[in-house]
Amino acid sequence: MARIGGISTNTDKGNLTFSTKGATDTYPIERLRIAYNGSVGIGTTSPDANYLLDVRGWAHFCKVVVQSGSGWCDYVFEDNYNLMPLHELKEYIQKEKHLPKIPTTNEVEENDVDLGEMNQLLLKKVEELTLYIIEQNERIEKLENSK
Repeated sequence: MARIGGISTNTDKGNLTFSTKGATDTYPIERLRIAYNGSVGIGTTSPDANYLLDVRGWAHFCKVVVQSGSGWCDYVFEDNYNLMPLHELKEYIQKEKHLPKIPTTNEVEENDVDLGEMNQLLLKKVEELTLYIIEQNERIEKLENSK
């Protein structure tokens, strides 16, 4: 174990750990681990090998960039986009209790959320809502002009 200032480092079975000891701590507490497979864990002594970075706790970012590999949603505004009629959407929501193509609570609890994918899905829903609003406005204007 090496000690640098208030930081202790240790190699344990190919893992590199960093610990600190605060004024009221009896023993150094592990704060960061670089696992033998390259995974980095913050707030955990066993980072999930499925992720390069595993943070257990709050994280603060000034900026996060999520790379999208499957295009974007502007196709919703194409003339041939098949917008679900509102009455079908209402029936779907009444039956399924969630929006079409949006994961259910159980799916999210089981599989977590891919932020890039979820942002894309939410943008698609916003664009669909915009089309519904335009459609409703056109109906209102038509009704007002027919008086």
